[in-house]
Amino acid sequence: MVAKRWNSEIYNVKELLRVFDNVIENIVLPSNLNPKKYSIELILKVLVIKEFFKSSLRAMENLAVVYFGIKISKSVIHFWEKRLKPHISKIVNQLLKQLWNLNYNETFIDSTKFSNKGKSQIKIHVVTRYDSVNKVLFPISISLSKSDLIIPCGEGNFYGDGEYDNREVLNKVAKSGYNPIIKKTKKGARGYGAKKRDKIFDKNVYKKRSICEGFFGGITNRFGDRLNTFLESTTITRIFVRIIVYALTIMIRYEL
Repeated sequence: MVAKRWNSEIYNVKELLRVFDNVIENIVLPSNLNPKKYSIELILKVLVIKEFFKSSLRAMENLAVVYFGIKISKSVIHFWEKRLKPHISKIVNQLLKQLWNLNYNETFIDSTKFSNKGKSQIKIHVVTRYDSVNKVLFPISISLSKSDLIIPCGEGNFYGDGEYDNREVLNKVAKSGYNPIIKKTKKGARGYGAKKRDKIFDKNVYKKRSICEGFFGGITNRFGDRLNTFLESTTITRIFVRIIVYALTIMIRYEL
């Protein structure tokens, strides 16, 4: 039985850290960062706890003492938020891979934009799956660009709006074993995936696409829709770390 999203144990920070310790063992971390004082594992833990509590950099200094027994200055935390930007996508996608084996009925692709205090916007693309039995929507891959999206092999319907009506995405979806229920635009993509989509597309079936909007709704409800950042690098890192927190709570729900 999967725990309900309002179960207080899901938001137990000790449970979060326990699950994080389990999954980090299966993740290949970048070897070229070479932190002098702290391990990459610890740095990631600090960032996860920071987003979990929606903490400021200054407040995180004290939280690091409480949960890890060491004091890490806010400047060091901020430095690693910037430094991890080129690597954070790969780290998160390795973690999300551990959700691939969960039961699901439908798969979706969608995008949204997050804004920061500098009034710039960061767009992310996410592939999610829906477990209709337990009413759980969970991410399985995330990217800053459509071309870099990982679409694991699967089955059933794969939903997307007109943004994803392009040859590359449709071919990738079809070759991965799905039925592409992706809205056709006026121009209309060509290729193997597009032909498959054109044969099976049904407007009534496509209505299920709205399910995937619950993922971004959950992220916004938990963390807000605006980040307290100015730099693109820190904005991206914080968005992806929030996805880590979300994924860890999903893992806890399936364990309880």
